[in-house]
Amino acid sequence: MDWISILEKTYKEPFTRDYKMASLTTWKIGGISAVVALPETINGLVTLINFATKNIIPYYILGRGSNVLVGDNYFNGIIIYLGKNFSSIFTKGNEIEAYAGVTLNQIGVLAKKSAFKNAEFLRGIPGSLGGALITNAEAYKIAISDFVESVRVFENGVFKDYNQSMCDFSYRHSIFEKKDNFCIVKATLVFEKGDIETINQNYKNTIEFRKTKQPKYPNGGSIFKNPKNGPAAGYLIDQLKLKGLDKGDAVISEVHGNFILNKNKAKAADVLYLIEKIKNQVMKAYNIELQLEIKKINC
Repeated sequence: MDWISILEKTYKEPFTRDYKMASLTTWKIGGISAVVALPETINGLVTLINFATKNIIPYYILGRGSNVLVGDNYFNGIIIYLGKNFSSIFTKGNEIEAYAGVTLNQIGVLAKKSAFKNAEFLRGIPGSLGGALITNAEAYKIAISDFVESVRVFENGVFKDYNQSMCDFSYRHSIFEKKDNFCIVKATLVFEKGDIETINQNYKNTIEFRKTKQPKYPNGGSIFKNPKNGPAAGYLIDQLKLKGLDKGDAVISEVHGNFILNKNKAKAADVLYLIEKIKNQVMKAYNIELQLEIKKINC
């Protein structure tokens, strides 16, 4: 009996066979996955991870599908999609507790309603809390790590709580970035109260700014991390006049060079071609090796 047949007989929560992964990502790119599962409970999530681990089946966990590039080929594994069933969020005092599938927009909205300051930067960032914690999402020199009190993780078969210092946060990095066989379940974020009028104005300003800077076509967010020492990745790409360069239906954004857009039916192979083109040109011109910010799945 193949592993999917075993899963069908033993797993009690929803999953779909041969699912097009493009519909699960903000890039709208990706091939077919053997299984896409939507666990409804913590127990369902744990059961899936344990099943995949025991049977040596590759799996990936998706929140809202941003900052990921899914390959074009068939994926003989499990995509665990943490959607609305992992979107509980509530406040307690000056804290927000949120599950991994909660969007950053949801956190930003609740923080605004609660008069919590400095969370305005979350408005307009696509993606979920789980992904943001892994990459330590940042905008306007404010990072999600600035608010983290604790993170609960299912790791190697057990639940574990990480405090802020244990997460090893730095620019676009956390301890979770290199971990295998784990899943972020939820986190507690701590905020300070602020002036509601100032918060509302900052919130509006953030929305307006993002309208001018973020491309409108499907994309995966920033492709590269900014170099630790030197100009931003987008600036380097702009200086090399790579904006507008295309491959198939993938094109380097004219608005922001650190974005690659899907103009219609781009393939992951098209995006990968442009990524390598950018990396090679930047290395040749500036001797800087750009590091990917996006995560590749089955590429």
